[in-house]
Amino acid sequence: MMSVAGFAEKDLIADPSADPMSRGQDVKLRSIAMSLSPVAGFGLDVGHNLNLASSFTNFGTGAELNAGFLSNSTLASPYLGLADGGDYVGVNFAPNTSLKMRFGYQSLSRDDAAYRFVAGIPTTIADPTAREAQAMLVGATYTLTPWASVGLTVTHAREQGSVMGGYTTGALALGDVTTTSAAGFSSRVSMGSGWETNLSWSGGTTDLGIAPEGLLVSANRVWSQSYGIGLTKRELFGDDAVSFALSRPVHVTGGSATLRAATGLDSNLNLIFDSEHLSLATQHPETDFEFGYAAQILGGAVALRTNAIYQTNVGGEAGRDGVAVLARAALKL
Repeated sequence: MMSVAGFAEKDLIADPSADPMSRGQDVKLRSIAMSLSPVAGFGLDVGHNLNLASSFTNFGTGAELNAGFLSNSTLASPYLGLADGGDYVGVNFAPNTSLKMRFGYQSLSRDDAAYRFVAGIPTTIADPTAREAQAMLVGATYTLTPWASVGLTVTHAREQGSVMGGYTTGALALGDVTTTSAAGFSSRVSMGSGWETNLSWSGGTTDLGIAPEGLLVSANRVWSQSYGIGLTKRELFGDDAVSFALSRPVHVTGGSATLRAATGLDSNLNLIFDSEHLSLATQHPETDFEFGYAAQILGGAVALRTNAIYQTNVGGEAGRDGVAVLARAALKL
């Protein structure tokens, strides 16, 4: 079995002085995903410019989770998102019905860095020539019983020109190369009567590189984590499902750096330098509240889906809140 999906756009070079029929056209491939399963229990995935943080999940496919949640990066593999927007290749292997294993590699080049996803949101980076990233992931899911499964993921990412997906430059740049190692645990439990819960926790450490000409003179290891819980009730009114989720995306919980800068002049007009110890921990972590409803009506001929998300302290900025609502319908012919 093979499936392919992609998105391309056409840029028109508008020159008012030129003949409209001779104006240049440039078609750019924005994203593509391809899955190939030549034999049962084995699959190969390749793609470009994908949001893998939410699609590389421990349980089923990203589409399954998205049926209930508008943004599921916290319930999936958030640290793989450090290289979102690049080229991806992955292998899925199921040696038996209880165990599923996955291996993935994502590479974001400097040319791809101008447009990427951060926590599922398209973001333009100021200098596309200054960032690149690679991420590797190994994951396994084991079905303990017909009603309970657990999953484990291990991720290692290397970034150049950024720290945990954030762009850094100038005197406060943290260096050219940073590395992040993370592990995640998740579980899915069916509690009967159509009730199901998902729990997820991921934590990681980041080693910072110090720019040789920056103001930062030292930094210790940075600790971060994310976690979330989702609750789903199936067959509420028939062939439908309603979902609720509470999550906290990746945020820094520990780490510090030392800043050294000139603070004045002495009597001989020599610069006076002083050092300050800074905490790198996120002071106001983001929290997401989600609601989702999906239903099949008219014997499955029409699929309806509604999602809403409310975010507080978006991106770790105190007092910055956000709301998003999505509604769509699909007709099967």
